Amino acid sequence: MRSALERHFSDITLAKGRIPPDETVASVLAFCVFLKAAARGSLAFFPDLPMEHWAFYGKVVRKLVAAGELQSGAQDQFDTAFSKSLLRLAAFAT
Repeated sequence: MRSALERHFSDITLAKGRIPPDETVASVLAFCVFLKAAARGSLAFFPDLPMEHWAFYGKVVRKLVAAGELQSGAQDQFDTAFSKSLLRLAAFAT
């Protein structure tokens, strides 16, 4: 519940221009959308994120799955999104 409220206030703050939109803000909000969808057992789209964000978010997802807060399918969904992002980055780099 707390994270839902934090996301709601973050969205309002961003919409009102109090936080300038940048890569980090977009990354955090995308991860919040993923967590919300994963908690419902739904799929969520992940945009391309900075590599260091993927690593951190991966650790968070693993901890949430281990704690029983997310279904194990959330880890699979995250890993799939990460793999697709890596493939897009590799294709772009060549």
